[in-house]
Amino acid sequence: MMPIVELNCIPVPADTEPGSYNAGPAEIEARITPRTSAIVVAHIAGEPADMPGIMAVAKKHNLPVVEDCAQSHMARINGQNVGTFGTLGAFSLMFGKHMCVGGQGGAVFTKCEDQYWKVRRAADRGKPFNLPAGTSNVLSAINCNMDEFHAAIGRVQLKKLPGIVARRLAFVKTINAMGFDRMKSVYQPQKDMKPGFESCYWWWRLRFVPEAVKCTREEFCAALTAEGLVIASNYRAALPATMEWFKNRAQNHPWNNPLYKGDVNAKYPTPNCDKAMATDFNFFFNESYGEKEAELVLNAFRKVENAFLK
Repeated sequence: MMPIVELNCIPVPADTEPGSYNAGPAEIEARITPRTSAIVVAHIAGEPADMPGIMAVAKKHNLPVVEDCAQSHMARINGQNVGTFGTLGAFSLMFGKHMCVGGQGGAVFTKCEDQYWKVRRAADRGKPFNLPAGTSNVLSAINCNMDEFHAAIGRVQLKKLPGIVARRLAFVKTINAMGFDRMKSVYQPQKDMKPGFESCYWWWRLRFVPEAVKCTREEFCAALTAEGLVIASNYRAALPATMEWFKNRAQNHPWNNPLYKGDVNAKYPTPNCDKAMATDFNFFFNESYGEKEAELVLNAFRKVENAFLK
């Protein structure tokens, strides 16, 4: 949300769909006002948001859509990659993503040539690309260009991306075939995704089932961590509406702009997201995990479950 504020716009967070970390069509439409100028959709943890539904809302209200695909390289809906539904698709290529360029980097995808040139200008100090000779810089912008070295790494990594995603999907399939999907203490929310929706598993969002065990989610996750797994017991730090800078309007601007006619103290409740945040946790793995690692991970989960099972 920070770039929205930097662009002198007011961010309005939408709630997620029930049982999801992704905003849904109904939740987005509920927050649209006459002042709304765009819809920004994040695909969290590799799980695709409901882009067909969101695009229908966008068309109804004549709004452009920006897809944040930082965590969802090659997540798909009916075979179509996320990032190709909206007006623009933005991809993070920093270390730790499915595809990285050796350090920091990013890419923007669009099917619209006019949007392409706007992105080029915005990424390079407002230079007048594809404009008449003699035109000076056309907007105030910083230099966000990726250098040639990292671009060269990215060209090679792009060829590897399908294999990286395929191996992550294979790990999920393997460990589930071993019995992971039959555990009593953990539920896989991906089972509730609509037909044709396919996660690429940047990390694996899992749901703690408190009715099955005699411990808290935090105790359960701490035990998994003690077994050597990389676990985050919650994802609350990433919920924009709870961040201090947003709650306190730390920069004041643009909320203090006299041209803004909305409620500067507006609250944006997110009950669906809060519920998911209270039960879900994150398990981190990578494309190097194979059958041996699947067995080790499953054994760790089973050990912890057996220790706490009611």
